[in-house]
Amino acid sequence: MTTRILTLSGAGGCGKTRLARQLAIRLAAQSGEIGASYTDGVWVVELGDLHDPSLVTGTVARALGIRGDAHDPGSDLLISRLRTSHALIILDNCEHLSPACGDVVEVLLAACPEIHILVTSQRALGVSGEVVWQVLPLTVPRLESLGQGRPKEHLAEIVMSYEAVRLFVERALVADPTFVLSDRNALTVARICVRLDGLPLAIELAAARLRGATLEEIERQLDRRFEIPANDRGDVLPRHRTLAAMVSWSYHMLPLDERILFGWVAVFVGGFTLEAAKSVCCLGQRDGLADPVARDLAHLVDRSLVVAETRDGAVRFRLLETIRAYAWDLLTSMDEADEIRSLHARYYLALAERSTPELSGAPRRRWMDRMSAEIHNLRAALAWWMGRGDFANARRLALALWPFWFANGYLKEGSDYLISLARQVGDSIPAFQRGDLMVKTAMLIVTDQVEARRHFLEEGIAASRRAGDRSGIAASLKELGLIARDQHDLQMSRALLEECVATYREIGDRAGVSSALNGLATVVHGLGDREAAHRLHDESLLLARDVNDPVLLGWIFNDRGMLALEEGNLIRARSLFLESVILRRQAVTPHDLVYSIGTLAILAAAEAVRLQASESDPGQERARNQAALSLRLAGALDAQGEELGVHLAMMYRDKLADSLGKARQILPVDEAASAWAEGQRLSLDQALHDGLAEGKTATD
Repeated sequence: MTTRILTLSGAGGCGKTRLARQLAIRLAAQSGEIGASYTDGVWVVELGDLHDPSLVTGTVARALGIRGDAHDPGSDLLISRLRTSHALIILDNCEHLSPACGDVVEVLLAACPEIHILVTSQRALGVSGEVVWQVLPLTVPRLESLGQGRPKEHLAEIVMSYEAVRLFVERALVADPTFVLSDRNALTVARICVRLDGLPLAIELAAARLRGATLEEIERQLDRRFEIPANDRGDVLPRHRTLAAMVSWSYHMLPLDERILFGWVAVFVGGFTLEAAKSVCCLGQRDGLADPVARDLAHLVDRSLVVAETRDGAVRFRLLETIRAYAWDLLTSMDEADEIRSLHARYYLALAERSTPELSGAPRRRWMDRMSAEIHNLRAALAWWMGRGDFANARRLALALWPFWFANGYLKEGSDYLISLARQVGDSIPAFQRGDLMVKTAMLIVTDQVEARRHFLEEGIAASRRAGDRSGIAASLKELGLIARDQHDLQMSRALLEECVATYREIGDRAGVSSALNGLATVVHGLGDREAAHRLHDESLLLARDVNDPVLLGWIFNDRGMLALEEGNLIRARSLFLESVILRRQAVTPHDLVYSIGTLAILAAAEAVRLQASESDPGQERARNQAALSLRLAGALDAQGEELGVHLAMMYRDKLADSLGKARQILPVDEAASAWAEGQRLSLDQALHDGLAEGKTATD
């Protein structure tokens, strides 16, 4: 029997995730018939730490390397990237998000005929065509066949033929390297595995106790612990009670300090660092705080209650899903629960505010990676402040996250938060804060939603004027000026940008002056005054170099290249575009690099038109190559723009549409379509490489 949707179902701790991940590793490495069918990869999507159903599709997209906002299960984003893909997608830990996961699965299966999906969940999704495979516990010995508790020859060899015993021995050797399974202790091990119903997680927890207890003590403690069910609801399966009892038993074996820490670390979502644990789990200055937290955390790792993972030389901790659920119940029952959650939120607020200047400096890449790793904790902190009605701290955190949201394509998520905040706070915050909030909100709203952006900007500039906040006024003027430019109202745009420049000059903001001058130069050039445009660009470049802002410099070189292109100087345009790409790569600005793909597509089309004027056969061939390059880059732009949530400004879109029309006139229809489709499969780096390398040959 074959199926495109298989769900591994079973109790928590029965090994569903382990089985799915082993399958992923095997298929990814396999060169045989089955592995070769997944030519576009085997992808694992971890959903255990996700609690908002609206983020399921976005989480799936990001796990597949697609970084745009894709909250709608039927979004074109996933479908367009997976429509022709031969891939296996593993959705791990879906039981708490079953309806949302089911929606995503149904859409993908219907629209992407070569996609297969493997799900782990404590219950079936209930989608059409789903095959449910019950993951059974590990095999355990039949005690009656082992001699009713009497020693027996070759007993160790016999019990080692059972999966549960093999796992216990494997984990026992980690806890105690001197451990040996013998004929004398084999029956005790067998009884422990049987009492734990062969559940892998429970067996690992029991084996970890060998660091400080004998097998006999472990067995006796199990007996006492199971006298009180962890959950006496009639609809809970016995194995569920067994696992809860196992975790409860492990918890009650901890010293008091470790029990407290175990409950406290449940506040973290998606993992945490030692620094975070020391900062959040610090109530009562536990014996001086820092060393005891590190010590107790190490003990929790030793006891398999916390997992420690090393990546790129850094250690990160996390709780397995089932264990965190138990620990969360402990935390919420503690008197200090609100204080711990507040400390957690404050820690991540401080982290976000610390990241803001770093995201515009040399450590940008490192901080981007760090903030990405903490996205679940940052969401939890923001939800805490919002849920408490503490909109002051919610606003601080959201605004601190603004550069990260913008650079990483979290535009819809960020704008949703900010729009909600704006509605909640109304006029209750000072006018200068409201102005800042409105401008930042507008800048996250995609460029297509012109009226929504203009609404927030007009609100923002009004609030900034009331507060006398000249920086806020200038920021609003700049964005309104660029909207007017994109809607071809160049006179209005010029007036707004000139007022913006004057305001930034008055407050001594050189970066602001430089950015506004760059926009103004494009407007003045569009009005026909090339000499004035070049003067404005020259001053903009000098100021940007003076403040050493690589992001701003990337935009100035890009826009100077566009002006050179309009003037017909293709060699200069290519040189400026190359400089812009170099700066944007150094600054780690994938959002801006998507724009670079667009400008290179426009350049390639211009090269094609120039070469087509040649009457030689080589010239005609090169013209067709450049036209194909233009369409290939446009296809890449379309795909990468969806991934990163980037929507080109109207000015660029109009020029690109005109350029692509000319490129299509040079190529047969089928070749044009083929070039576009090929571009859709290019990565960001591949597209930039092709645009710069292949385009260069046209001007050589």
